[in-house]
Amino acid sequence: MGGASAGVHPAIEPSHLKVLALEARKRAEEDESSSGRARARLFAAFCFLEMMANFDAGVLPATVSHVMTEFGLSFADGGALGAVVYLGLVLSSPIAGYLLTNLPSQKPVLIAAAIANAVAVAGFALAPGVASLFTFRALIGFTQAILPLPVSLCLSLCV
Repeated sequence: MGGASAGVHPAIEPSHLKVLALEARKRAEEDESSSGRARARLFAAFCFLEMMANFDAGVLPATVSHVMTEFGLSFADGGALGAVVYLGLVLSSPIAGYLLTNLPSQKPVLIAAAIANAVAVAGFALAPGVASLFTFRALIGFTQAILPLPVSLCLSLCV
């Protein structure tokens, strides 16, 4: 075969093999590096989403006295306003579990939950009355049963 060693294509000289191997290693390192950056961006996006989804959990306790004054709520109503989010969470957990495990793709469920959560938070902030205040607060909890799952998944993928 014209002096070519066994198993090596006759058109590729051994010195070229070394160059090709170095280039392949460099490409693999670049791919691994970009994959790591993509995972870091994904992790940051999920953390931000989680922070925004649970933003109301810190805001309401800090401002409950102002909300109670503005809407004429009693202390019991203020406590119920803080608790209704967890009622929504408890009621939606079985539904979220069913949807996320039985649908072919989780993506539409997660997108719908993120949009519904954003609408619920905006609705809560702009609520004109007591009934809408409680309704939007419950809807916030309802959507939160779905949203924390991707963060756990992301942690398992990214760490």
